[in-house]
Amino acid sequence: MPVEPGRLRDRGITSVALWVLRPRTKYKRDLNMFEELLSPEKLYGYQWLLGMASSHYWFLWIHPFPEGNGRVARLFTTAYGFRIGVGDHLLWTVTRVFARNRDVYDVHLALADQPRRNDLDGRGPLSEENLVEWCKFFLECCNDQISYMHSLFNLSQLHSRYRFYLDHRVKEKRLSKAGAKVMERLLFQGEITRSEMLNICKVKQRRATQIIKELLDDKIVHSETSYGPFRLNVSAEMSAVLFPMLAQ
Repeated sequence: MPVEPGRLRDRGITSVALWVLRPRTKYKRDLNMFEELLSPEKLYGYQWLLGMASSHYWFLWIHPFPEGNGRVARLFTTAYGFRIGVGDHLLWTVTRVFARNRDVYDVHLALADQPRRNDLDGRGPLSEENLVEWCKFFLECCNDQISYMHSLFNLSQLHSRYRFYLDHRVKEKRLSKAGAKVMERLLFQGEITRSEMLNICKVKQRRATQIIKELLDDKIVHSETSYGPFRLNVSAEMSAVLFPMLAQ
């Protein structure tokens, strides 16, 4: 059957785990409830994390499209993280763990599809205990990726590696000592205005202009406008020194 991007399914589907037919129209009601209960605007605090975890499962359970629901669920989870400030810098993504442990991922999804065991296992038709286990698995995957990226960046040693990079450029006469002072301040401050450069380098305006030109020509800093602040421009050469584990 032809698949039209963005078009909701117009037929029932069968759950892979339970072989239960889900009607053609019921999913529209489920989508409304999905938005009502799991929208980030209606949650707060730790509920955001539980909402991010459970919404991934519930989206797949609703299965609103005839094809591509897995891809959309992964994109949706990334977007949900953006909205609540989790992983919004894209330094890590929980979906990487799902891809590397697909069998475990599928097992946890299938278990969450199981009906509730008894009156203590939630109030809905599906097992609340298994949904909680899915949320634990999801958050453990997030923690795994955060720890993994933390080990790669090794931030505790970042300043010493950055200092080595600057000293090496000064030694090769590719960077002036005054320029190195500006670069070191950028690492901790994030951005520097042109007026601040005079105080950092203890120089007059003419020399400050020369330093600005030196850094911009070397492309180790950038500025969005002619008079805007400077920000660090991490090149491939710089990143190889600052984050050697990422290059392996």
